[in-house]
Amino acid sequence: MGLIHAKLELVSAEDVGLERKGYIEKSQIKKEIVTALVNSGAYMMCINEHIQNQLDLMKVGSNEAELANETIIKLDVVVL
Repeated sequence: MGLIHAKLELVSAEDVGLERKGYIEKSQIKKEIVTALVNSGAYMMCINEHIQNQLDLMKVGSNEAELANETIIKLDVVVL
């Protein structure tokens, strides 16, 4: 059994809303295609700061996460 990866398209929900209301064109919706490692037990996903900035995602909170080496890190919670 090996590692499973998936190709995902991440889309700014805020831009989708603006396009639906006619404020921006569909071609202006910010999106990124990424390859992610699949974790069937996960209910949240981590993205790096570059993707967060590219999609101009709004921070709605913060959370702590424990890495495999037991290091605790603070993460931004954003809305896609």
